[in-house]
Amino acid sequence: MNARLSGDNRKNSVSLRNYSKYLSKDLYELFLTPSEDANEKYLFDLLKQGYKESRYKREYRISAEELEVLIGKVARMKEVVER
Repeated sequence: MNARLSGDNRKNSVSLRNYSKYLSKDLYELFLTPSEDANEKYLFDLLKQGYKESRYKREYRISAEELEVLIGKVARMKEVVER
């Protein structure tokens, strides 16, 4: 795992994910809570950080494995949102 997240990013991602449960249970459950799976939380944070940083910073890195997992989650997110 190449990216490291600041405390502010972690707090914000938890808030964002918590808000999603009011919109859609399926959307909320795409990424498990940290107490259930720390890797799922990391992936959610990585996705959020990637959206922000990959546009402006050349040094943003993500592994091929992480990218593959996130592509699947984003595809599922798209399905949920389009319903």
